[in-house]
Amino acid sequence: MTTSVVVGLAVVVLLALLAARVPVAFALIVAGALGLTLLEGWSFAFTVLGRDPFSAVARFSLVIIPLFVLMGTFAKNAGLGADIFRILAHWLRHVPGGLPLATIMACAGFGAVSGSSVAAVATLGPVSIAEMRKYGYSDRVSTGVVAAAGTLGILIPPSIVLVLYGVLSGLSIERLLIAGIIPGIVSAAVYAGISAYVARRDLRTRDEHSTDRAGHAVASRADDVRAGMPARASEAELTATSIADPDEAATAPWRPWIELGALFGAVVVGIYLGWLTATEAAAAGAIVAFVILALRLGARRQLLLQGVRDSFRETVSVSGMIFALLVGAAIFTSFLVIAGVPQQFGEFAAGFDVPPLLLVALVLLILIPLGMFLDGFSILLIMVPLLHPLVVTELGFEGLWFAVLVVKVIELGLITPPVGINAYVVAGSMPGLRADVVFRGVLPYYLGDVVTVAALFAMPWLVTWLPSVMLD
Repeated sequence: MTTSVVVGLAVVVLLALLAARVPVAFALIVAGALGLTLLEGWSFAFTVLGRDPFSAVARFSLVIIPLFVLMGTFAKNAGLGADIFRILAHWLRHVPGGLPLATIMACAGFGAVSGSSVAAVATLGPVSIAEMRKYGYSDRVSTGVVAAAGTLGILIPPSIVLVLYGVLSGLSIERLLIAGIIPGIVSAAVYAGISAYVARRDLRTRDEHSTDRAGHAVASRADDVRAGMPARASEAELTATSIADPDEAATAPWRPWIELGALFGAVVVGIYLGWLTATEAAAAGAIVAFVILALRLGARRQLLLQGVRDSFRETVSVSGMIFALLVGAAIFTSFLVIAGVPQQFGEFAAGFDVPPLLLVALVLLILIPLGMFLDGFSILLIMVPLLHPLVVTELGFEGLWFAVLVVKVIELGLITPPVGINAYVVAGSMPGLRADVVFRGVLPYYLGDVVTVAALFAMPWLVTWLPSVMLD
């Protein structure tokens, strides 16, 4: 059996297992072990199976992953994300489309401390969708903005995805985390512009063409009053009403921002000033997050103990998933290396008579359909060992620039049907929501992400400037 046939068979087995909904880590292990056996025999395959799982995870740099996850779970269970949303909604009460804008800013802020897209969506989705429903926004608009804004969590530092990219590629984790700041801000700004337009159009359409429960058209607010019905709130009135209890909104409104700043500062400022390595910064962030949890729930001992237990349970679950993926990817990557796939792929790509930038664009386009079926961690673990050497080593492009582009394309996968995980998390966060409604709602943001990727592609300095200023 030739090497090409073995590689093809292993890929088919991998895809078949994924289609059968076998966990990605186990699918990678089975496909890799089968390929190794067919190429080198059972003895060699068992050697790799005994060696690679340990070598894949026995790296000190990987300590940063559970520490960042723990920091995010402490912050989530302390209720920091929901408080940030409530205060933002109160402050933006006079801004057209204030609630969607508050959702985006809260997701950006919470993403800065959780490093997880799913965590941001699961934390902020229920409260923000409920309030946007309450004040007249359609499910399409409210769910779309939550699903899209949640993707900011894997770009704004501390990003677990960027950390994992650094582990896989050998790039500096500190530089990767700093490199995500400006692209994250640009993405949030694009989302904010889109949400303002979409929200205003949604409320205008509702005012002009709303229907009563019997299905009869109601032309305007004035017609409601003439018909003896309560007048529906205008957009300004909708955002003028605080969604939080007035006493709650007025009490220590700066406290969540101080806490958020402490978390962000422990990670980013510590790295910037050279006081902490990335791993030490992650540990400092986890300690600060625990202190926040303790201060918020210290008077209620039972709730504090429950919050700590839940945080550690979630951390073990998420970290276990990531480490299992690392083991599976290590075995499958060993098979690909022994089969000579990376070298053949590099030679194949270099054989194209096209400009290097066009080749990079084609490589990024390949990742989009992968994002429809695989989660971001799986894409990184499978593709980075193949693509990073090609783009950075062979073609000579800046590694930070390519890393951020890859992460942005993975963001597209989080909201791309049929397996856009953010959309399903949002749909499951509230009763009666359907995934197809969420996917329609994220479409404008998807187009905005495409524009952002194009801007980062055309202007690499958006990625490379801040690390060069802060760390060089």
